[in-house]
Amino acid sequence: MSLHPSVVVPGSVSTRRRLVQDRRRRSPGAGSSSANAAGLVEPKADLRQRLMHVVWIVFLLAPQFLLLAYSGSTAALRIPNVLLVGLAVLTALKQWEGGWIWGLLGWIVVTVVDIPGSHDPADAIPILKGLVSCYLIGLCLLRSFRTPRGAEAVLFVLCVVQYLWWGAWGVRHGLVVWHPDLANYDGYGPLMAGGVGPAYYFAMASPRPWGRRLGLAAAALCVLGVVSAFKRGAVLGLVVAMCYIWLRSPRKGRTFGMIAVLVAVGAIVASKVKGTTHGADSSDDFWTEMSTMFETKEGSTGADRLVLAAAARRVFLQHPIFGAGAENFGSAAATELRLGDVGGAYAADLKSLWGRQLHNIYFQLLSEYGIVGVSLFLQLIYVFWKTSESLRRPEALASWRAKGGRLNIGYLALGLQCGMIGFLSTGYFYNTLFTPQLYSLLFANLLLNAIARGDTVEGQDAARQVQRSRMARPRRVLG
Repeated sequence: MSLHPSVVVPGSVSTRRRLVQDRRRRSPGAGSSSANAAGLVEPKADLRQRLMHVVWIVFLLAPQFLLLAYSGSTAALRIPNVLLVGLAVLTALKQWEGGWIWGLLGWIVVTVVDIPGSHDPADAIPILKGLVSCYLIGLCLLRSFRTPRGAEAVLFVLCVVQYLWWGAWGVRHGLVVWHPDLANYDGYGPLMAGGVGPAYYFAMASPRPWGRRLGLAAAALCVLGVVSAFKRGAVLGLVVAMCYIWLRSPRKGRTFGMIAVLVAVGAIVASKVKGTTHGADSSDDFWTEMSTMFETKEGSTGADRLVLAAAARRVFLQHPIFGAGAENFGSAAATELRLGDVGGAYAADLKSLWGRQLHNIYFQLLSEYGIVGVSLFLQLIYVFWKTSESLRRPEALASWRAKGGRLNIGYLALGLQCGMIGFLSTGYFYNTLFTPQLYSLLFANLLLNAIARGDTVEGQDAARQVQRSRMARPRRVLG
């Protein structure tokens, strides 16, 4: 499939014929005859694919907690597990081929190994169950779709729908009252900071006006959500994400204009938000609160984080290989450290560290998973970045379009990178390691790479066309 329409003379019979052919090539779900023969075009989703879409929506939007809040029935909490078991059974019966996500599997193994020796196994077991569920979702996702049609629906939910959903529920108060994690400003702010990049680049990737409008609306809601949450770390993460959006954008002037509009809207809303409604320790003025972002004087949040970071390093030295166990930093610090090892509010009573959260994914990884866990995390991030960069090559774009892809996969890859930048930057301030934000980005990136890597006949043909077009370009003669 050609990447660009042919240059023709208007009005001729051959012109009309070629325009009709181009239109057919670009029609939704269209692909080459060989793609249809190979079964690569999915004209209609089967039961497994439909169930995968439902599980993905439940994974990202968490409607079971909404049902619990309004109905009071705990049976709603069983919905994700029932759906996931059904999906896993269908996947096992129909499709075994696909990636195994080895880094995440290793992370699960380390979690299992840590449980017997942890001080509070009851805190680690829910994390293990969550990681296993995430792994099954990622595994089924990679085995459910072979063409862009289903993958683009997955990306639409990830990059647009979830941020419209969370924005609608939380932008007014800076939190979502019925969600166990997002009912906290520290949970809602980082999520929305990580969403501005995926939403914006989905808008850039979409060839249709409604896709662009929804993407930009989701990006605007993300900015407003961060401002409404009134959290310094989330604002810093938003700034980092916006800078990355501009740096990687091929149209920097247009992107700068979009960012300027979003910043202006956010500044107007910031002037209306009253920080004292978020807690007695917050300043009433938004900009005054943000000016204390790097404050480390005694009694401040920054000083407390430094004390906890020092305690995390000591726990790491006690458990350098596998760490103290998932969610066991507080119990390990309270049990193993001695008076004088920790300062601040914990100096006189180490037991007050029991159950304490670090609010920093890097020190959390170091103290709870040790060198092995940190290495696995770095491997996951390395694979993510390597594969997402490969999606921006002309060969990947050609393969994607040859298989019927309508969205620009290069922009989608940039959106996923911006989401990861938002997660990594806000992760320095918040405890977001075991939220869907990280794993959904990893899974979506692996899915795009599996479809677009050119290991099918259509992908190889498209890649060869790109190579031939490069070789056919006239060389520039100097002088």
